Amino acid sequence: MKVLFVAGHEFIEKQDNGGRQCSYRNYTVLQTIFGAENVYLCLLSNVTATDPDRHIQVFPTHRNLAEQIRNTLFLRNGYSKKTERGIIAYIRETKPDMLFFDFSILGGLLRHLGTDFETVLFLHNIERHYMRGRIRRGGPAYLLPYFSYSYNEKAIVRRADKIICLNSRDSSLLWEHYGRRADFLMPMTFQDRFDPAKAAVRSGRDASCRQLLFVGSLFPPNYDGIYWFCQNVMPHLPACRLTIIGKDMEKKRGELSAGNIEVVGTVERTDRYYYEADAVVIPILYGDGMKIKTAEAMMYGKPIFGTREALEGYETDGVSGIHECDSADDYIAQISAWASQPSDVGYAKSVRQLFIDRYETGRLLEKAADFLTSRNG
Repeated sequence: MKVLFVAGHEFIEKQDNGGRQCSYRNYTVLQTIFGAENVYLCLLSNVTATDPDRHIQVFPTHRNLAEQIRNTLFLRNGYSKKTERGIIAYIRETKPDMLFFDFSILGGLLRHLGTDFETVLFLHNIERHYMRGRIRRGGPAYLLPYFSYSYNEKAIVRRADKIICLNSRDSSLLWEHYGRRADFLMPMTFQDRFDPAKAAVRSGRDASCRQLLFVGSLFPPNYDGIYWFCQNVMPHLPACRLTIIGKDMEKKRGELSAGNIEVVGTVERTDRYYYEADAVVIPILYGDGMKIKTAEAMMYGKPIFGTREALEGYETDGVSGIHECDSADDYIAQISAWASQPSDVGYAKSVRQLFIDRYETGRLLEKAADFLTSRNG
């Protein structure tokens, strides 16, 4: 079977945020199921280069805000009319058996295509619902993308033969907005790269100062959450230090730094920081989809202190080492109680086991293969 993966953002050269990591996971899962030689990629990017040997065809996305506004005004999200013609020609030339859309906001492309292939849609979140939230928090500037995203999303939801969501909440939102539910749930997963020997280096330390870690790019839910945490929780945890890493977070160093808070910001690799941390905090106050950094923290077996939103879609009930905290008092009490107990292995075995059982990509492959290769999903 020939599969054409249609992606609306760069993820081949950079996986420096949750959306890119999820797209890369989806792409590699398809390559594993169908064979890399049978998976073609149509990518909007100004970074990655076209590579015929790897079946990668790249089309330019907008270069500045003016182009972005103009394209969106004409219901094209990330591409111009000229690029649209190129994408359509490439799809027709490739003649895929399956057209896998990694984003619903590209759904308008289907207006120009026939029905000679199966259409599969993966929803990172319900864009219409997400943009309503952006309008509430950011004002009318988001009205234009709201209408463009909604138009494209509605078009592809109606047309798609199979729809995949990250979790049951998004499936319910899909029903609320469009009268369809997901045909398959595909939660965020990672290929395991944990090294117990590196984690054990942290064991036997003086527990009088515990190292907390926050990982997240400079994205409104991330910044708003960690700013709230720095203001309302960290002043009450003198025995803890917090390190903040994530793309462009260094731009907020002045607002976030304090005596027991270090803002590192952009880093090439996150693994060192996970191994050095005693626990991960994920104080996300609002959002959609699943928080990818939650699964990543689980992979490293780190105790997690997160809001209900941060844990949305993950089956964490009864798992020792995962703490739901939905107020400053919750965070202060639970982190203080945890910090008073020594750590002797460098990671929480129960959290690590949850990852292995449910959120390691290999566990997903058989079910995903059955769904994607079945005639009716």
